[in-house]
Amino acid sequence: GEKKFRYGYGLAAEYLRMKDKTIAESDTPYEISDNVKDPAFSECTEIYCSLRYGENTHSSEELSKTDSLLKNISRKPIK
Repeated sequence: GEKKFRYGYGLAAEYLRMKDKTIAESDTPYEISDNVKDPAFSECTEIYCSLRYGENTHSSEELSKTDSLLKNISRKPIK
């Protein structure tokens, strides 16, 4: 559901902070997305922000798709 997606997004953002030391803990989701420049993460950021800050809902199919994108991002090795 939406809570699981929001939690997963937070984990992916934390992973990206560990990977890229230029991402600050205080960065907004859009600042992180701009820094990462990953189309999949940008798509997830849009959905995360609409869930977190808007009062939008998303279909379970859409959440499943973005959940898969987050898993793929998290599998990329830290350099």
